[in-house]
Amino acid sequence: SRGITPTTRGLKSGSHLTFVEPWANPSPYADGTTRPDGPLSADKDAAFGFRGGVGKRKSGVALGFDVHALVAVCGINWTGRPSSANLGEPVPLAILHLMLEPASSDAATIGVEIIDRAKKVAPNLNEIAADRGFSEKGKRYNRELHKKSVSVVMDYKKNWTQTVRTLMLGRRQHKLIENCGTFFGEWLPESLHKPPPGLTGDERTAWFNERAKFRYSPVEHHAHGDIRMTCPQCAGRIQSNLQTRNRHVKVKKDAPFFHRTSNSGYCCSGRVTVPVEKLDFYQPIPFGTTAWWESYGRRNQIENVNGILKDKAGLTPGWCRTLNGISRFVGVVMVVIALHLREFKQYELGPDSSDDHETDQDASTSPSDGHKPTARSRDGPA
Repeated sequence: SRGITPTTRGLKSGSHLTFVEPWANPSPYADGTTRPDGPLSADKDAAFGFRGGVGKRKSGVALGFDVHALVAVCGINWTGRPSSANLGEPVPLAILHLMLEPASSDAATIGVEIIDRAKKVAPNLNEIAADRGFSEKGKRYNRELHKKSVSVVMDYKKNWTQTVRTLMLGRRQHKLIENCGTFFGEWLPESLHKPPPGLTGDERTAWFNERAKFRYSPVEHHAHGDIRMTCPQCAGRIQSNLQTRNRHVKVKKDAPFFHRTSNSGYCCSGRVTVPVEKLDFYQPIPFGTTAWWESYGRRNQIENVNGILKDKAGLTPGWCRTLNGISRFVGVVMVVIALHLREFKQYELGPDSSDDHETDQDASTSPSDGHKPTARSRDGPA
């Protein structure tokens, strides 16, 4: 379809991990819990794993399978300003690749394998809005994707946003500060090292927008995953009394001015190469900014796929009376094919079509629409 044809700008996608229950389950206790050391039911390929809560059903350990899916999403148009970004053209709801594995299978290994398979048919797949079930694996997932020239848009746990690292890089021992996957110079004001715990909503987003002016930004991506970066003054986002090493820099109108001291008289020691081993939680659009919210908000399109598959297409307990993983996978594939036929027809007809187009009632956006997170959702990571 024209909507997901790879272009020179690359194909964008999102990863998703969801739990599905088998038809036959072990007999539960009277309180509804499942005995973990009991028989694994008639479905010998199922395994125990974590199941999220839905409605009155509580989250917890359950028997079943994990569906790992790679879903097409629209692109993001970003000029580098932390306060703005625009969604690209809508794309049809399309699952680019999926795998069904016993619950609690290694998400990092499977996630990387899905990317490898998808890149065989879409070699310019270059961005993924990752489920935290994948991105929290760090070096085992994000680092491997960086090596494949795939950038990762991700969320962080709340305690991770309070972690500040100091790095000494290169022969000149560039001193950089890293927080929330973004790199800064050593002269970053201490008040901007990590987000204040009390900030919420738009105030928190504004804080991240202001701090993003001080970030080191990429100027070159190496084939093996390393990224060469330049300082914020050389990029024109801030000003100081020191000389810049970039003679052709165009200073931004809103660039703040700082008085700094340096033995060399220059703003920095030159460009610095950040090795891929230090990029496990790096993402191009600075975390927490308005632009990041717009970019990460594309995950709502992915979550909507999950809702449609489980609530509309029938991936609920008893949906498929099979007793092994292979048969169940074939069943999932048939559901996806039927879903694609419906969604691609709707996409070609356009949003003004009179066709009845069911969507997940719990999702905040339709599969082909963009999404701008609400102020309430910007209070911070869970």
